[in-house]
Amino acid sequence: MSDCNGAVQLCGDLYTETFATSSTGLVYEPTGACNNGLEVSSLWYTFTVVETGTMGFVLSPSNFNDDYDWGLFNVTQNGCSGILNGTSPEVSCNSYGLFTNSGPTGISTANGGSGNTNGPGDLNGPPFNGDLNVTAGETYALVVMNWSNGLGGYTVDFSNSSASLYDDIAPTVLNVSSDCTAPGILVEFSENLVTSSIQAGDFILTGPNGNVTINSVSPVNPNSPGNSTITLIPAVGVLPAGSYTLTFPDLAGFVNDPCGNTVTGSFDFSISPSSVSINAGQDVVICPGETTVLEATGSFTTLVWINGPTTAQYEVGAAGNYQVTAELNGCFTSDVVSVSVQSIPNWSLGNDTTVCSVPAYSVESSVPVLWENTIISNTYLIQSTGMIHAVYTYMGCDILDSVYISVSAQPTIDLGNDTILCPNEILTISTPTPYSWNGLTISNSYTVTEPQELIASFSDGVCNTSDTLLIAYVEPLSIPILDEYTYCFGDTITLSAISNGVQNIVWFDGADSPTHIFYETGVYEVTTSNSCETISKFWSMEFVDCDNYVFVPNSFTPNGDGINDYWFPSFNNASSFEVAVFSRWGDLIFETKSEKPWVGNTNNGDYFCSDGVYAYSVKVKFNNGSAQELTGHVVLLR
Repeated sequence: MSDCNGAVQLCGDLYTETFATSSTGLVYEPTGACNNGLEVSSLWYTFTVVETGTMGFVLSPSNFNDDYDWGLFNVTQNGCSGILNGTSPEVSCNSYGLFTNSGPTGISTANGGSGNTNGPGDLNGPPFNGDLNVTAGETYALVVMNWSNGLGGYTVDFSNSSASLYDDIAPTVLNVSSDCTAPGILVEFSENLVTSSIQAGDFILTGPNGNVTINSVSPVNPNSPGNSTITLIPAVGVLPAGSYTLTFPDLAGFVNDPCGNTVTGSFDFSISPSSVSINAGQDVVICPGETTVLEATGSFTTLVWINGPTTAQYEVGAAGNYQVTAELNGCFTSDVVSVSVQSIPNWSLGNDTTVCSVPAYSVESSVPVLWENTIISNTYLIQSTGMIHAVYTYMGCDILDSVYISVSAQPTIDLGNDTILCPNEILTISTPTPYSWNGLTISNSYTVTEPQELIASFSDGVCNTSDTLLIAYVEPLSIPILDEYTYCFGDTITLSAISNGVQNIVWFDGADSPTHIFYETGVYEVTTSNSCETISKFWSMEFVDCDNYVFVPNSFTPNGDGINDYWFPSFNNASSFEVAVFSRWGDLIFETKSEKPWVGNTNNGDYFCSDGVYAYSVKVKFNNGSAQELTGHVVLLR
């Protein structure tokens, strides 16, 4: 068998395994420190020491090239499961081996063995460990592993042990009891039996009404090779109360332990009447901090709650499964009731706080609750300082909470009415309490030198308040009149002295109208004023001849005699002009947009043109927006 549970029972000095296995069974189990805990191609064996002494064995491979490793565990206290969790200690281990001719291994001081662990590989030998002292009653599990995975088997020889390792004591009946919940009787033996060959005919049961036919036999643990308890199912079902005798016929010989020791003789027992029952009640859900009383009912003589009282009622306040066991005539039955504490969401009204009276403050709950004013909602409007109470009901459980709200009076700021200042006027605002001015400075005063929206704010740590003051400046007076004007004879001109902020206007002649009419040349004055200032303006107006004309001379004599030495057109009321002169071949030899005359040179240079006829182009724009273009010829004579 490749698992410790179901290990082969050793019942003699020599055990032969014809073929090695390549399996590790259903459970991967530790095999000893010398094997690094690895399980490879394993078979498990078990034996119980009958007489104290030394124990040893020689494991001889059929093929000397096969490498066998092994580990030995004391499973007396904690069985095979203790190998998995370390509570069944390793007592000897050997994984020493060569690459070829590994040969025998085992526990044998006579074969040069020493220590309790050797290996791994060809290091840390020898191949044998020293003899092991064992005590009667101890049970051991031996795992043998075919590390080289050869097909050949091996023998295990325990003959060099001074201790008696094999069971030669027949099993005995320890107890026979009725199954209080189903037909049948439980027969408990002193050791495991080989159940594969047990039949109903191996038992004779007699009672108050004579022989009782046994229909079937079944082990309590049918998946285990050995069982110390079996169930006999009588044909009558549940046995009636009375005295009984269970006999093992001498001729049957099939009720035996793994080493062939047979159960014999008989065992007397009695069955008491029983109809025991217990009901722990329905599962219960309680609120946090509350208790509930469990009450068991049924047919019983005595009962006991695990870790609780021996009364039917049991007051509990913690979550858990509560088991009660009842007894009647030696039969027991149990029931379990589950008590769970309702999981409550994390809810509260928050921390005590101080709030401002403005704006109105409401205590908020994440879920609808019953407030102290008997209204169910998510919010509660605060009217004044005090403690606020609320109840949140969740799945039938009431959660109470309260919060203290202190209401602080809202302070006020009054900067007065919006105002308008004269140009360059400075306004200083003083306050009894330092304010924050436009969020930039904090002081008891603020000086205004320019137009702005001034915001004063104050916070006492709870309330925030502010006021806004709009400050405008009267624009400096101006008079929208130029320094001088030129118009044509006969024009009538209206000028206006109106500008932003003007309240009074006085013209040179005492007129106070917003506008005045002008039609003759002169120097004039107007005065404007408001509550902030008074200004005056002087200007000149000229009325001239506005006829448009252009005159272009047709010849000139640039000979330096001071008479007619240059050529240039003359204009009246021209706003701009362009003058150009060309040779007879069309080459540009002079141009200007200013009043610079042509003196007969070429391209404003030192080379002078020869006598002859030259073409010109004159383009003029006049003050009234009209334009004129003239072309012709001019004669140059020196």
